[in-house]
Amino acid sequence: SEASTKDIADYVGHSHASISQIVKAMSTAGVVSTKRNKNDARKNVLKLTPKGNEIINRIKPQYEDVSFVVEELLGETPHDVWQGLSSLERALDESDLFTRVNHRHKLRQEKQIAIVDYTPKYAEAFRDINLEWINKHFTAEEADLNYLDSPDESIIKPGGHIFMALLGDDVVGTCALVPMENQTFELAKMGVVPHIRGKRVGWQLGQACINWAKANGAKKLYLESSTTLRPAINLYRKLGFVEVAERPSPYSRANIYMELCL
Repeated sequence: SEASTKDIADYVGHSHASISQIVKAMSTAGVVSTKRNKNDARKNVLKLTPKGNEIINRIKPQYEDVSFVVEELLGETPHDVWQGLSSLERALDESDLFTRVNHRHKLRQEKQIAIVDYTPKYAEAFRDINLEWINKHFTAEEADLNYLDSPDESIIKPGGHIFMALLGDDVVGTCALVPMENQTFELAKMGVVPHIRGKRVGWQLGQACINWAKANGAKKLYLESSTTLRPAINLYRKLGFVEVAERPSPYSRANIYMELCL
């Protein structure tokens, strides 16, 4: 009988690429031959050569012995192993092993991060972490320095809050909530040290800010950012922020404005 590479891949549940590699090796060994499909000249069909058929006939008794023993073993267990394997395959189709392990890895990393309240001992870290990303992409402006040089006076005393992210004893991230009118807080000065980015520290800081705002009666969170900061914008959207109309801003870099109703 004849079959295409795609037919074989679909039947055994392997990728087309992996079957192509196997077919190439079998062809080199003289076990299979290829020819053009009569109905579609763009496709090849495979067929066992006399050498391939000779090998099949030689291993057929062994295959039958193995099949018999496997069925015998299955009969000695109270569980339906084939059904279990089918269930496992369906689960892996929904989310493969790499995705699952990667998710587990990120969860483990999250547990290593502690989100704590700001105290004056973190003032230098709060300033340095934010100046790092601001100066990398833009230039620090008066509004930036007003918050970064005196966070206690400009953020905490008016009724705002600052969270710090710690990895062990090291400060690796920060985010502030600045009080505005109408039970609204501005999410501002979120920064993560470069070597920790991509480990969901920003997500944890954002969640901490949202939970604090809800607990303190806020109705809405607001933020201003720049579309050049793509990872940050993606994070805000994942946190639930949606884009709103432009508003007057103290930052020349601001060109996107977002809100989250609580």
